[in-house]
Amino acid sequence: MLLTVLREIDLKNIIFVTWRNCWWLSQRLEKLASHGRTQKMAGCFKIVVFVYAVLQTAVATGDMNQTSALNPTQFFKNINQDASLVTWAHAVNSKEELAEALNSSVMMLETDISSGHVIGETTTNPIPIMAHPPATTSDISLQKWLLTVIEANKSKGIKLDFKNISVVEESLILLKSYKSQISFPVFINADILPGPLNSSATPVDADQFLILVQKWYPECILSVGWTTYYNETDAWYSWQDVTTMFKILQKHEIKQEISFPIRAVFLDRSYQQLRWLTDTLPKSGITVWSGINDAVDASAFTSTLMNYNKDSVYFDLPQALHSDFSNLK
Repeated sequence: MLLTVLREIDLKNIIFVTWRNCWWLSQRLEKLASHGRTQKMAGCFKIVVFVYAVLQTAVATGDMNQTSALNPTQFFKNINQDASLVTWAHAVNSKEELAEALNSSVMMLETDISSGHVIGETTTNPIPIMAHPPATTSDISLQKWLLTVIEANKSKGIKLDFKNISVVEESLILLKSYKSQISFPVFINADILPGPLNSSATPVDADQFLILVQKWYPECILSVGWTTYYNETDAWYSWQDVTTMFKILQKHEIKQEISFPIRAVFLDRSYQQLRWLTDTLPKSGITVWSGINDAVDASAFTSTLMNYNKDSVYFDLPQALHSDFSNLK
């Protein structure tokens, strides 16, 4: 009988009734139980209240799961939750590079997405392709790239890097269409604010980017950073850099996990600012990256990183610097 009633209940309408009101009414019924029938009514109502509480919890849990991302430190079982052991393949922007990365031991595949055309295919309008701007042609589209990763089933995560807002929405709509088949970590990356040394690169529009990610694929690790420039001059991420980042994320009520891409050469001099940012945003950490020609002090770099939890710092570094860090760790 109860199961039959529950099947007919409109859960969306039930959610409008608060637990406090339900419990208050059940208590009132119990106090009014001067004869058997009212006693039974109170008992039945308590059962309904209990079922409602269970269903409400299930709905809340379902909503939470819909927006939670797979974390690489949990996904890759052999790294003992040490994010520094996650390995990366960079600029996997062609069929050959993708095949090579899928057949390697690398864990995460990073790729650049541009708007353009696939070589040899006739298309009127540009589509999302795998290419680093300013390139506008590639031998593989984003759709084919995603399908190849999914069908390979090699337990690799992906990081989609955007340099231009114009291709973001179409790409995320496509990503969402494969959501049911994606069982691996997904990072969505863009530099959304200007950063150290006045880089000439134009940031991706912060408001539009955050709105589109939340709308189409919130089930990701959000990777948002600053445009940077390096010329061997002492520089760092300023307090203005980190507070502006905090305010834009707060403005858009970002709740998901965040990893801030941090240029290694600026890390040591920016420790207080970055630590404030990651402490203020509890579900956040950093991804340390470096230009090939950056003069990074490996010892200072290593001592700074030791102050972070091991599950919150990824290393997307050139092989030589990564080796130096591993030796000092």
